[in-house]
Amino acid sequence: KRKTTNQIFFSRHKKTKLSNEIFLGQKLDPKIVDKRNQSEFIKINFDSCFSSPAIRCLETAKIIFNRREIYVSNYLKEINYGDAEGLTYKELIQKYPNIPKKWNLGLDPKFPNGECLNDVSFRLNKFLNQIIKTRLINKRSNYLIITHNVILRCLIGKIFNINKTEWFKININYFDLLE
Repeated sequence: KRKTTNQIFFSRHKKTKLSNEIFLGQKLDPKIVDKRNQSEFIKINFDSCFSSPAIRCLETAKIIFNRREIYVSNYLKEINYGDAEGLTYKELIQKYPNIPKKWNLGLDPKFPNGECLNDVSFRLNKFLNQIIKTRLINKRSNYLIITHNVILRCLIGKIFNINKTEWFKININYFDLLE
């Protein structure tokens, strides 16, 4: 029986050479560590693939969706951590103490010369609206979207109506398959 609905799968890129103890956004662009595809992705036949332009996402997408065109969207980029890129949380507290203070007050501050969760959420909405309006999404197809931690936290937070102040607690593992 042919399926009558499309399925959209999201995944975070594979692990990179940089520590996940730092704020890794748009400026630093490391490669992934493991280029093998030993996962549940093998069981799914994807018809189309969308990816963030980051090297770590494109390398991950090519492992799963090889020999075919990958649509690249800037809307799928990781949050722009601005001047906090590359810092640890401890360094962020020392250098930019107002950011954690605002988080503790339930606010959504922008990173210095960067973005906030609302900005990322807005980009995610633009991406989803764009692929639906341009009819890149059609029935009976499987779509793969390779992106980043904060984008996926925004997606899950919005879908499950989780308070934005709790989104940072959503744990997205590298190379998880979200349907």
